Amino acid sequence: MSDSPFQNGKQAEDIRQIPRWTRRYAMNRRSFGVALNIGVFLFLFGVIKGFSHLSGVAHRAGETFLSYLLFAPALIACVVVCVGSIYLSVPKWGGRKLEGLLKRLEGRGGSATLSVPGNTKKRRWDMLVAGGLFACCIVACVCLGSLGYIPSTYMQPVSALYSVPFLLFLAYRLWPIAGPIPLLWPLLYSVHAVLILAGAPILFTGSWEGLNILIPVGGYGMLTSLIGFAYSRYALRRLKRLARIEGGENGPETQAIDADES
Repeated sequence: MSDSPFQNGKQAEDIRQIPRWTRRYAMNRRSFGVALNIGVFLFLFGVIKGFSHLSGVAHRAGETFLSYLLFAPALIACVVVCVGSIYLSVPKWGGRKLEGLLKRLEGRGGSATLSVPGNTKKRRWDMLVAGGLFACCIVACVCLGSLGYIPSTYMQPVSALYSVPFLLFLAYRLWPIAGPIPLLWPLLYSVHAVLILAGAPILFTGSWEGLNILIPVGGYGMLTSLIGFAYSRYALRRLKRLARIEGGENGPETQAIDADES
């Protein structure tokens, strides 16, 4: 008994959807790596902040030696952050090791890569300019805040003036290979700033004041990355179902898929 036209039509539609879900999976599969990097940053920030706070408490209590002893781990963590960032940013050094770690963490769920347009690969100067301006804005904001020109209550809304455009620029640059999900980060950052200006009770005070910046920067970035990773898992399940892939006890074999712009 031959298949009905309805069944043949459904199969043809499923086949047409495979490239779409392959592309969606490829766009978001690396989100876990971003979440991992942000998690490491949050941990090191907590170490720096915690030991710095304890050092300040000891210094105010007259325990000079103890204050220096507690400040040492904070200083070491700062050095680790700087050296580690440089090490991981160079592909020939830590970049390859980070890539291998991410592949092991992703398991045997498959792999996919997106063909990047040639102009995206060649354009580097705009990223350097945007990154330099962003770094200058951070330094200026910190200096103005330390001098008392920017009240601590409004540090996050002021930071949104340069952080949101920078995040939007990154989302624009990453759009061909990441899709729309990165836009969630600047959106949440903007909403957070508006809520503060509207007087919402979401500000931390005292020793927790650092969270007023840390949550919008690290927390929303982590949330955005985890949403992207969760969507990649959903896209992979859809892709397996459409391709009629039946995983065994250890799951399906890893397959490399090149999903181009078309």
